[in-house]
Amino acid sequence: MADMTDILLDADGDLIVGSDLATGDTTRQNQWLIIVGHKGEWKQHPLTGVGISAWLKDENIAGLKAEIKEQLKADGMKINKLTINQAEISIDATY
Repeated sequence: MADMTDILLDADGDLIVGSDLATGDTTRQNQWLIIVGHKGEWKQHPLTGVGISAWLKDENIAGLKAEIKEQLKADGMKINKLTINQAEISIDATY
């Protein structure tokens, strides 16, 4: 599958601006935005977002994993592998 090329953001979520906006593969960036974003935060896509901060004290790892898969698939990604442990979420997914 092809990479998703779009406008890149820096670690703070701000546009990367040099002489112009930076563009590149945004697959990982899009995954991050979907996982940290909460439903209702994007006006054009109000049902998009996992809202990871709401899951921090929840021990339902299977539910979190299902929500991440559902949201990434809704964004058009094919999920090859998704693992979650106490320290990280590892995603192997492509557009």
